[in-house]
Amino acid sequence: MPCFPVLSIHFVKLSIEIDGKTLNGLVNQDDFNNLHCQKLPCEGTCCSHCQISIDGAEYTVLWKWELLLELPDDVDSFSEGSSVISCISETDMSDTSIGDVNLGDDISDNETDDDDNDDDDEAPIFHTLPFKVMGVAHTNQSQTHLTRANLRMYEEHEEVTAHLEPEPQNERDADAISVQFDYGNGRCHVGYIARELTKFIHPLLNDNAITRVEIGDITFSVKWLRIGFYMKLLITRVGRWHPYVVYKAMRVK
Repeated sequence: MPCFPVLSIHFVKLSIEIDGKTLNGLVNQDDFNNLHCQKLPCEGTCCSHCQISIDGAEYTVLWKWELLLELPDDVDSFSEGSSVISCISETDMSDTSIGDVNLGDDISDNETDDDDNDDDDEAPIFHTLPFKVMGVAHTNQSQTHLTRANLRMYEEHEEVTAHLEPEPQNERDADAISVQFDYGNGRCHVGYIARELTKFIHPLLNDNAITRVEIGDITFSVKWLRIGFYMKLLITRVGRWHPYVVYKAMRVK
């Protein structure tokens, strides 16, 4: 018996094209399920991959990747070292079912964040979506805060409040939005809102249109490259979130 944990991962085989070269690819089956009913082939960007050999055949494992679907204009949010996947096509979908996705028939692609078309006489619309908090597993300090918050919430049944704080002085990203919470000792930084989503949140913070920020979940995971605590936020705004934000929220678990 091995003296270390054993992790089983189910993959789906894909044919991928990178820089004009066709390769055998593998993606996590759960990630592939998130493709829903998108048409293949499709384009995407990969920022983490590795090579493995199975029965003498070489495969490229795509660990972290995003489809280029309804991306905002600032596609520079992907790191400069990312590899561009020019084509992903299906080669093996055994035991995989893809469900329909509805982003909301009443949400127009041209809808603005201000919801100018809402009737002033009608009751305001409040829309809540989950957001993954980025970078929580990169520092021991964040993991310590998450451990204590997890204990306070789930064992002591005490309240832990969450907050969003813009960081205009951030040297890496002036648009960064810090995720902070307070479990009894004052506010502490634990992570960030994903870079590609901050452009949708800044105007809402400026207009006081964010009505509620709360911790959706804190869980310990061994699925990702960095084992540790991860968290998601539930953010409520006045009016409807942009369809791209809805699309990204569908990938938050």
